[in-house]
Amino acid sequence: MIIAPSGKQNRYFFSRTAILSVVLIMMHMFIQHDSASAENWDSFPLYGGEMTSIAMNLTNENIIYVGTRDAGVFKTINGRASWQPARNGLTFMPIGSLVMDPNNSNVLYAGTDFHGIWKTINGGDSWFYAGSGLDTGKAVTAIVINPQNTQIIYAGLRSRYYGNIYKSVNGGVSWVRKDNGIPEYYDKHTYNVVTLAIDPGNPATLYAGTTWDGAFKTTDGGENWQAINCGIPTYSSSFYEVQALTLDPHHSNRLSGIINGDYFIYNSSTSGDCWEEVGEQAGFGVSTHHLYFHPSDSSILFSAGGGDFGYFSKSTDGGQTWLSQGDRLQDVNEIAFHSSSPDTIYAATEKYGDEWDGFTSGGVYKTVNGGTTWSEATSGINARVISTVGIDPQNSDNIYTIVRVGNNTLLLRSQDGGQTWQQGDKFSGSYFNFIAVSPQMPQQIYAGRWSSGNLYFSNDYGQNFNTISEVSGSPTSIAFDPVSPLI
Repeated sequence: MIIAPSGKQNRYFFSRTAILSVVLIMMHMFIQHDSASAENWDSFPLYGGEMTSIAMNLTNENIIYVGTRDAGVFKTINGRASWQPARNGLTFMPIGSLVMDPNNSNVLYAGTDFHGIWKTINGGDSWFYAGSGLDTGKAVTAIVINPQNTQIIYAGLRSRYYGNIYKSVNGGVSWVRKDNGIPEYYDKHTYNVVTLAIDPGNPATLYAGTTWDGAFKTTDGGENWQAINCGIPTYSSSFYEVQALTLDPHHSNRLSGIINGDYFIYNSSTSGDCWEEVGEQAGFGVSTHHLYFHPSDSSILFSAGGGDFGYFSKSTDGGQTWLSQGDRLQDVNEIAFHSSSPDTIYAATEKYGDEWDGFTSGGVYKTVNGGTTWSEATSGINARVISTVGIDPQNSDNIYTIVRVGNNTLLLRSQDGGQTWQQGDKFSGSYFNFIAVSPQMPQQIYAGRWSSGNLYFSNDYGQNFNTISEVSGSPTSIAFDPVSPLI
């Protein structure tokens, strides 16, 4: 099909089948041309991305690990000044949880989305599979380690609706299901396990939070679980989601949690062992959270949340009131405290800050004042979600790419072969299929988007795009007439 947009002097072909030229463009873009093999790739400085988890070395605060959504694990050994990939064996697996052995800082476990659990014993230099027996059809949402015997590990799993709890007694060599007592649905699945917490003083006692069945407790290392749902609000016939569980070190490891966005404590000294609501909007009502107690100040708590309105939040009155911190630091998936300076905190984020006029890119951020102000700590972390790339046929130094950030996308342009980048137009929504440059008129750029079904056209090098109304139906590729690209 040949289409000539009104007022435009180009002819282009559109089809619903992806074409080989997209792959060739990517190869041309990234492979070093003087290389004899395809193993040598240049890394362009598009720093940032979706950070999902973070772990800090307990004896050397300059060593930090961060898990990403699409690029495996990165590591810094200089206190976040620069980062390097630490994913040999993991490649680009999505990391949902990252946990360090409390007694051996060289041992870490990475829980992935639909690829089980992986382990390193050399500080991230290499990883190997440590998930035999796990259901790899689910994402690993939580990993907790017995601090008195670190060969004993527990993992919480979830899929779209259903999950399970698993246990390993041999450092991840093998796993078995351990969720007896939690209601089962459809082939022995529980509702999603969102969070796990282990009592450090009595590690046979654990707690689990689920999406619709509430909270549960085991006192025999996972062999049997009992519901602890007194005081948890309900919706219709289900309990509200128990989004975060943790033990309060300042009050004899009292269980605390975030339930449906609000802060609760489980007060076992009261009659009936019930949850008590302490403060509202601990995470501004978002769907995923972490809850943290300040290491030395019992009145200070922190909440990290995901989603479009998930901000880093802080309470200075024991959880009664909460305020977003750090210019509304957004989409904080996890934080880690500096071992000797608890007001120094690192945050793994999906959205916050950027060199492009406030457009949010995600990455690692650091505060030295308990969350009041933050500085970027992302140099070297190449975890941007790249939808597509395109090259100017007349000048291969002109490169265009569309990066995805959450539910939005941004066009970036480089005029020096990918060394530096400038911002182009922004789009709401994501999942672009292609971007292409006119072979005769390089200022004319075309882009096709799957999620909206639109074909876009720019006549100013990507600074502004308009929709071509004649084309619909989720365009997947484009090709120019090699003989007569102009009308």
